[in-house]
Parts: sequence; C-alpha cells; structure tokens
Amino acid sequence: MQIGKKFSKVSLSIIEKIDLLGLRKMFHELEEDYSDMMLIFDSLGEGIIAMNNKNKVLFYNKACCSLLGIPLSETNKNTAIEDIVKNKEILDLIYKMLKKNDRINQEDFILNKENMQCLNFSLQPLVNEYKIVGNILIIKDATFEREAISTEKHLGNMQTFRALTGELAHEIKNPLGSLSIHIQLLQQEIKDLNCSSLQREDITLSLNTINDEITRLNKIVTDFLDSVRPSKAVLHPVNFQNYLNKVLDFIKPELERKNIKLECIYEDTPLIVSIDENVFRQAVINLIENSIAAIIEANRDDGKICISISEKGGYVIFEIRDNGNGIPPENKNKIFEPYFTTKSYGSGLGLMIVYKAVKEHMGDIKVASMEGKGTAFSIILPILGDENRLISYTPEKKDVFQEG
Repeated sequence: MQIGKKFSKVSLSIIEKIDLLGLRKMFHELEEDYSDMMLIFDSLGEGIIAMNNKNKVLFYNKACCSLLGIPLSETNKNTAIEDIVKNKEILDLIYKMLKKNDRINQEDFILNKENMQCLNFSLQPLVNEYKIVGNILIIKDATFEREAISTEKHLGNMQTFRALTGELAHEIKNPLGSLSIHIQLLQQEIKDLNCSSLQREDITLSLNTINDEITRLNKIVTDFLDSVRPSKAVLHPVNFQNYLNKVLDFIKPELERKNIKLECIYEDTPLIVSIDENVFRQAVINLIENSIAAIIEANRDDGKICISISEKGGYVIFEIRDNGNGIPPENKNKIFEPYFTTKSYGSGLGLMIVYKAVKEHMGDIKVASMEGKGTAFSIILPILGDENRLISYTPEKKDVFQEG
C-alpha cells in the first residue's frame, strides 16, 4: 500500500540523520509492526475499509477487493470512497449507513440476484485516543448463512406440519376409501338398472367423474401424509446409473405420449450411493413430472428433459434439466414450501416431498432457472463412504441451459 511506502520513506529519512539512543532499532521495529499489522488485515476473510471523518479511504484489504470486485492496487491516503467502490448500489448503501451516524449498524446487500449471493455490511467507529476519527466498514459474504437460514426454515415448516394432527388426514382418507368402494358397487348395479342406454351412459359418466375426484382427493391426502409423517430412509448401496435407468423405464411411456425427448448423460465410472430406493424413486418421479408440466405449460413442440449424472469432489451430481417455462425469480425461494404451487391442479406438496427425501439421504438440492428458458434441479448425494463430506456445489446457469 502507498501509505506503507510513505511511512518507510519518512522513517528512512529520519534514520539517515539521527541514530541516537537506539532510534534506528525503534524505527525498524515500528516498521515491522506495521507490516505485521497489514499482513493480518490482508489475511482476514472479511473485507475491511477504513475511512476518516470526511469519508476518505485510509486503506482497504485484499478480501475487500475480492468481495467488491476492486482491482488489487495501492491507494493514496484520502482517496474518495467512490473512486474505489464502483458499484453505485453498494456506494449508496455505504453512504446511507454513514448518514445514520449510529455507533454500529448492519445491512445486507444482494450482490447477484440470480445466484442469491449476499454481502453483509457492518459499520463501526474508528477510535484514536478515545476520539472517533472515522469509520471501519466490515464486509463479509453472508450467502451461506442465508442458505442455512433458508434450510432451517424448510425444516421448521416440516416440524410444524408434523405437529399438525395426522388424524385429520386419516379422518378424510377413510371415508374416501369407503366412497370409492360404493362407487364401484354402483357401477356394477347400473348394468341391471331398468333405464335407457342413454341414461345409463349419463349415470356412468357421472360416477366416473366422482371416482376421478375421489382419486384426486386421495392423492392430496396421501401427499400430505408423506410430507409430514416422520420417517427414516432405509439406505442400501446401489449403482446409481443402473438404479436411475430402472426408474426412467417406468416414466418413458408418458414422455413418448407427450412427445417429450429424453436425453441421458452419465459418468462412465459406476457411482455407488446409499439410498432408499422407494423413497428416492418418488423424488425422481416428482421432479420429472414437474418438468413435464413446465414443458406443456410452455407449449413447446421441442420439449426436452436432460438427465445427467456426474461426480465432483466425492459426491454425485444428479441433474434434471428441462426447457419448460422456467420459474419466475420471485417464486424461486418459495418452491419447496408446503402448498406453494402455480398450477391449477396438484397438492403443492410435490417439491416439499422431494426436499424431505433428499435431506433424509444426507444430500442437498439446488435449483437454477431462467424464465422462458427452463429449469434445472441438481441433487447432490455423497458417494458411498463420503457421507460426512461438506456439500458446496452450486449449478451455474451457463452449464444448466447450454444446448446439447
């Protein structure tokens, strides 16, 4: 930094003229202390900007350059803050914090709305000899903290649902089963009914409609029970590529009927993971059904779902990518919440069930989406033997929506 150079020049100038009573040693020690102090500041993970009372920058560290995209260069004393921080929104936030004139205040700033990268700004007074001579701005990356809060919120929602009485769902499910049985009996008795064939067709149509609605309601109740019922996945080691092929064989006929192309890109090396085959199968089907609905809603003639399996850093990246209508940015953080849906049908519990299943497998799930372009759900699972590995994968948009 320029300040350090100026300090060295001044100290050397003095040393050249006087060398009494160990002053040379004192100056060298002071210079070393200053270098050590700057080394400590540059080693911190948090960004630091020190300013005087006129809001002129005294110094900033390397982490600040990384977080704010500032060129790693030296600064002169009393440099204007706007000459260093080029992002106008961040600059406005800093000035707003300075105007508050509070001893300590904090603000969050979303640096990248697509990846939800968040910076936390904290302002504290710079004190010298019991006098406030400026401010210290501390900047840290709060992205992972926000993700942790979001995860805690999802888990909290599940706990709240589990606290709801399961008997209510069962009280609904039991009469639905009874109704279904009586509909089947009526359908049998219609054959002996003394009426015209036209009347018989009308009655049959009505009964079929009632039966369809009973089936739909039963599915909603079943989904609710699956989402709130405490469960523990029974994990077994499987070859993930082989397992997924079996699940896809089940859903391929539906894709063919709806003229949706399926593409599979797998890692050559067999990847072994521990999963509960039934629980994870439902999660995969829910995600593919979501993709099908998004493609149909987008009214695409070239509907396509791409399934990929790869290995990265000791865990499996399982991605389901579609070219449907995408997710609006304002809905991206709501999709795993219970009963949230933009469809005119369904229970709104499908993605919550997926989230719950992934967490039971010690995994994580990420979503990347571009409205009008498509969506990619990435499930991250530890490879067998690496279950305690830290999961930190984030899908990049350029990878998610590239053609291929």
